[in-house]
Amino acid sequence: MSLNCVVKLKMVRKRIKVVAFSLLYFLARNNTELAMLRTFAEKCSVDEDDKDLKNIVFIVFDEVMTDIKYEQFIEFQANHACASSHGFLAQQKVHKDHAMAMVKRVDGVCSKK
Repeated sequence: MSLNCVVKLKMVRKRIKVVAFSLLYFLARNNTELAMLRTFAEKCSVDEDDKDLKNIVFIVFDEVMTDIKYEQFIEFQANHACASSHGFLAQQKVHKDHAMAMVKRVDGVCSKK
């Protein structure tokens, strides 16, 4: 899961050729996943062999979502993607807003524009 995020970020960064740093936020759904994410982020942050990781800041939030809230979040994301692919802009916005509100409630992660 978290490795996929890093791989995707690396691919995007290679395409845009920008010298900058990126932030990767990780929010675990339970304590087991939290421990795994902390270990993963720590390994990536000290990996000197992978030059693509040197400009990535890994942030792992201590508070967990819970399995039930995680499932709801994934459902909002899926509904957002479906509405987007069918051009339903109102539903797309509703599902995105619900997902962002969930993350915001967990630990003030998201700020509303």
